[in-house]
Amino acid sequence: GADRDGQARMFKDTALGVTQAATARRDSTAVRIAKMKDLSAAAPADAHAILWHDTEAEREAIQKAIPKAVAVYASMELDDRERITGRFADGELQYLATKKILNGSGSNFQRHCHWAIYAGIDDKFHDFIQSVHRILRFGQSQACRIDIIHTEAQQEQVRRLKKKWADHDALMARMSEMIRQYGLNHVEMT
Repeated sequence: GADRDGQARMFKDTALGVTQAATARRDSTAVRIAKMKDLSAAAPADAHAILWHDTEAEREAIQKAIPKAVAVYASMELDDRERITGRFADGELQYLATKKILNGSGSNFQRHCHWAIYAGIDDKFHDFIQSVHRILRFGQSQACRIDIIHTEAQQEQVRRLKKKWADHDALMARMSEMIRQYGLNHVEMT
């Protein structure tokens, strides 16, 4: 591509601003959804997966590429969203396409699902880790698989995500150690 002054670029810029990141994400939708399709096609026939996406264009592309994917989205009637989400949680649906903002918190999918595929990456770590915990939670009997599809231009976002995840793991380990040492009822004011 070229920059705003017409200067040709040999490589995509990994230090993208918000506008450039959105453009790169939009431009790579077809390639990322094709990769999601390849991953799902290579899975066992009875595998269940949550197909996380962030844009309506991604949702539409997922539904075209993976016909078994049933989507929930904000403009649906609430009862319909709840019915579809419940059917996925009960193992009746193989693929659920949804946004982290809709199903990334509070849902319990661990009984029939141990796989999440992310159609992209962003900088909202809290939303990301909450969505991971829809399958990685108490009662999960399988090792969980998390696939994050991203472009080369998003390497900096991947690096930040990994750092935040490592920080999160360290915090959880520290909290667990404190609970083991002091119990849940110990309060210390400093």
